Amino acid sequence: MKKILSTMFISAAMILGLASKVLAENFTYKVYNPKLNKAYTAVLGTIGLTDTQYIWGFYEPDGRVLCVINLNTNKDSQGLIGSQCTDIGAFMKFMNGDHSVNLSDKKHELGWREKSTDTFYREMESIRRERATQGKYEYQPKF
Repeated sequence: MKKILSTMFISAAMILGLASKVLAENFTYKVYNPKLNKAYTAVLGTIGLTDTQYIWGFYEPDGRVLCVINLNTNKDSQGLIGSQCTDIGAFMKFMNGDHSVNLSDKKHELGWREKSTDTFYREMESIRRERATQGKYEYQPKF
């Protein structure tokens, strides 16, 4: 019985460890979906593309992926960094071969911004370091 319980515990720990996203510093961000006229509190994380590569995304605190981040950022008048991100549903359709989805179309864009200044790049760097220790690196497109 002890052996079964310890095996179950180890298996559960491994599954949770593999399934969890990396949230290094746990800052929160605001993501706005204009199509639904809804704002979300989100956390920064990574979305695995392969066993060794990832892209950046925002998640709801319950773990649901909201969008894939566009890293061309800007600052508003209050010094908060923000940009656009692509709705995860449209992104996944495109990645699964539905090339009728135009990812440049504004209808798939959500806006995002920091809730506090100087959090975005600091958190990204923290996550990059953590992922590198796991042998995972940010996807670099080849143009």
